[in-house]
Amino acid sequence: PPPGVPGARDWLRFTRARARIDTAVPLLPRLGVVAHLRARAGGIWGDLPPYEAFPIGGTNSVRGYAEGGVGTGRHWVEGGGELRFPLWSATSPLTGVLFADAGTDLDSGASVIGDPAGARGKPGQGYGPGRCAW
Repeated sequence: PPPGVPGARDWLRFTRARARIDTAVPLLPRLGVVAHLRARAGGIWGDLPPYEAFPIGGTNSVRGYAEGGVGTGRHWVEGGGELRFPLWSATSPLTGVLFADAGTDLDSGASVIGDPAGARGKPGQGYGPGRCAW
């Protein structure tokens, strides 16, 4: 290990994999209504420091939760859907969004060193029930 970093070799031996699928489906093209669907998943294998675990929740994850508010885990799955629509006309630059999101750490939170999610009382799974935003 590098000088001054005790045990660094063990902390740096892990593999991270992520997958993401996003798609947009025009539902009512003449009216500008589009459905957006996404699914993401990931896993980490090996010895990792807790700050490398996947945070679940937040504006780019499960909306309605703070960043990492759902949990922190070695493995995770999340998905969401949006219905986007123009507020005034099909060419309006202002759009509204109805959405719902969900995510889980697949019960892997306790396997992160120190169990940061469990220590902070995070549920490990959750959903953003959706809302209308513009």
